[in-house]
Amino acid sequence: DFINVGEVEVGMIATRSTVGMETRLTQRALVRASDLLYFNFSLVSPAPRKGRVEDDPECRRVVDLFGRIIDTVSLIDQERIKEEQAQRLYRTRLLLMRFNETNLRNALVPEQWWRLQRDGKDIGYSYVVEEVASDLPRRGMATGPDPKGNGVRVGVRSRAYPEPGVQVDTETWIYVSFDRRNEVWSNIGVISGPDGKKEEFGEFGFADREIKRVLDPQGEPGEQRPDGSFDAGQPPLRVADRYTLSVTRTGHGARPPREIDLPPFYLPQALNHLLCRLVDLNEPKTFLFASWISDRGEVMKRYIDVGAETTVTLDGKKLRAIPIRDRVGYEGSPTVHYMSPDRRYLGAVNEESRITILASDKATLERIWKNADLTRPGVVERK
Repeated sequence: DFINVGEVEVGMIATRSTVGMETRLTQRALVRASDLLYFNFSLVSPAPRKGRVEDDPECRRVVDLFGRIIDTVSLIDQERIKEEQAQRLYRTRLLLMRFNETNLRNALVPEQWWRLQRDGKDIGYSYVVEEVASDLPRRGMATGPDPKGNGVRVGVRSRAYPEPGVQVDTETWIYVSFDRRNEVWSNIGVISGPDGKKEEFGEFGFADREIKRVLDPQGEPGEQRPDGSFDAGQPPLRVADRYTLSVTRTGHGARPPREIDLPPFYLPQALNHLLCRLVDLNEPKTFLFASWISDRGEVMKRYIDVGAETTVTLDGKKLRAIPIRDRVGYEGSPTVHYMSPDRRYLGAVNEESRITILASDKATLERIWKNADLTRPGVVERK
């Protein structure tokens, strides 16, 4: 059948099919967005093997349900979204120019302590160190901060109790050079279950930006030699900037190694960590980055919205703060970070997961957690 839902053209298909001992009714709606783009909606439900489908009360109910669902279909104007993304990327490009050595050094906080809460109850903590260095702290090498280093290094030791009897310990090191051309990180952890069993997991990644000569199908063949003569036998080449990320997972949740081409607006892990202290807090602005999301195992778009200074309630206290909405994907669940007017990180809230992060201090964590491990994360095995 062919119908119109408002101004949207929809083709409706219904089939009854038998697979083994099951008979199914499949309803499908093909929604036309353009000559080249269609959206496919399907609903599969049980059906009688014999007789008319129209005579079965359950089938009539399912057909009516699918019809009411299709009646709600409307096409969103993608041009508006594309234009918003373009404006975000324009501001991101200007912001990345401010991520220089001086600003990165000034953003570092040598030590931080964070509380992790769910529904107002403490379920874990983190100890964070930030310093100038030239690599991860590897075994057999100097492991402390290096004021003459060529990049930023962040270490995080965390412990969480996501479920009764389950303990998750992680040690994370992330590094990025001041010019953002090189990045490396190591994240290892152990999950201890109520039965005493332990599962280890790890994630190791590195990204490099390289200038390479690549074939140019649009170019002219030939190349000028150092002595000034012309070599007509050379294929057409052009200089290209290639930015790639490689990620390997081990142990719990292991996956084959992945290599991903990165967009120019990719944000390394260390800058993800520092981002709230690097953006301009003086006026509301929106940005768009690409970030590696470990939970998804993908490089995804990350939307950042800097809000206006307002009064918020954190840990039962009213504070003046600048909210920064951070979401992965256009319709992702937002985490709202809060920065003080003097650029101190106050905490973050995700209402969907009911998780809250609060800036704290060593004495508070040791009072809440008698066996708190607030030592510097260990060195990384050489790889």
